[in-house]
Amino acid sequence: MNSGGFTEDQQKNSVLPASGKASDSTGQISSTPTRDSKREQKVIVLVANYDGPDPQKYRVTDELIKTLTQALKTYKDTEIIALDQIITEQQGSKKAEEIGHQYYADIVLWGWYGVTESDVLVTLHVENLSQSSLMPFAGSNIYTIKAPVVEIQSFDLQQHLSNDMAAFSLLISGITRFEAQEYDQALKRFDTALISAKSPSDSKVRAIIYNYRGLANGFAKNYQQAISDFSETIALNPDLSQPYNNRGVVYGALGRVTTPSITAQCCT
Repeated sequence: MNSGGFTEDQQKNSVLPASGKASDSTGQISSTPTRDSKREQKVIVLVANYDGPDPQKYRVTDELIKTLTQALKTYKDTEIIALDQIITEQQGSKKAEEIGHQYYADIVLWGWYGVTESDVLVTLHVENLSQSSLMPFAGSNIYTIKAPVVEIQSFDLQQHLSNDMAAFSLLISGITRFEAQEYDQALKRFDTALISAKSPSDSKVRAIIYNYRGLANGFAKNYQQAISDFSETIALNPDLSQPYNNRGVVYGALGRVTTPSITAQCCT
């Protein structure tokens, strides 16, 4: 039996492994510049200035940094860095990754917005530079939001966008603690991430967070809560295969036989 709740066989059956960050033979993170060991333990979120009209009026970048800082202030292992420069669409993800590696960032946030008389269109890029094998979003991810112009004027759009990015950053921070087998710390971050991703439109993000929280609860021997988390994941996004399998693993830890429907769905 390991320090967590699952046996070795049950760990192997879990869809998401509990391995550490990928490293080379020296113990350094591979394919990234060397940094000191203290900073290596941190999750670094690099935020570029958002390109768009009237930045002082709409304050998209400022609101994002403020919300991220507020949401993550109690977690000393997560650092928000304001880049204070724009990454343009022409420069693209390649430039974002290049700058991200210079700052040893795990996440780079950049993008732009446009405003018309009736609508606002926001394009957000999330570059995931983490070396973890557990991260749910690999490489470059693009999110586009179209909303009535009143939402950016009233700062509702900025707040929604900022909450989503806070939830994503907390998820990454929680996964990092999960990999370190610090399950209580991981659970705290997943709990806070769920508070940030509170909009009904965030159901897919919430499903992913619940799945990871279920894993942390499973390894912490909180089996009933783990089952509840995986069931919530399935309710939010029944197309995900992982929670069916993970819930079955927890049933196995409890000595319960999984139902045929769970077995069938996890294996299709």
